[in-house]
Amino acid sequence: MLNSCIIPTYKQYACTLIRSLSCFNKIDDTLKSELNIIKCNHIRECIQIIKSTPISVFIFDFERKRVNDLQYLEIVKTNLTNLKTIALMVEEDLELVRLCGKHGVDKVLLCSGNQSFTRELVEEISNVLNPVSLKDLNIEEDSYNSSKIVAKACHLIEHHYLTLKGVSEVADILNINECTLSREFKKQQIINPKKLLMMFKVKHASQLVTQADLSIKEIAQVSGFSSSQHFNNCYKAIYGVNPSSMRLSALA
Repeated sequence: MLNSCIIPTYKQYACTLIRSLSCFNKIDDTLKSELNIIKCNHIRECIQIIKSTPISVFIFDFERKRVNDLQYLEIVKTNLTNLKTIALMVEEDLELVRLCGKHGVDKVLLCSGNQSFTRELVEEISNVLNPVSLKDLNIEEDSYNSSKIVAKACHLIEHHYLTLKGVSEVADILNINECTLSREFKKQQIINPKKLLMMFKVKHASQLVTQADLSIKEIAQVSGFSSSQHFNNCYKAIYGVNPSSMRLSALA
């Protein structure tokens, strides 16, 4: 299970769940506290909370397929167009996913079964709040699309860079060894997968460095680095200075 401190307590993550019994029970108790989760059942109450509380993400829980659920969602998005939204579903429903997209939902997450979905939820919240894409790293689709292995690896890294500990995990998911994965990247003449993963993590961290209320250690942790030293080394390799120097320059 993912360490709940991936989302540190220094930032106000207040999440509201509607009709949240089934999915709420699968969230680790520690994470419930750190995410500052608020439960409510009525749309009027929900909007009042969102307007009076610093909300980073609105988590909308479909316990059952209801027309009212979509109406509630539409009201929230109409009143608060910039609010980041994640929809939780107990069972897969492609039509409901399509309607969520139509109503401006940022991400749909399936939470069926009895296993805790803490890892997936944390990952999606982090990605919704601080997304980094391949295009942000100046890697165009044409540079990797001719290889199915490389394309799959790139998309895996793009969507899971915060929780991937190393490229070996990507290779395992693709059922190949790490050397084969590196060779495939080399054939496409793009950066190796290890560096790609590092660049995603560093780019994510760079968005947080100028926030004075975050320590460098906390930034390293929330960006998926194993230690502050590793983070410092990787950051300097990309930007030429360590994150502390970058912060001082930005805040000067």
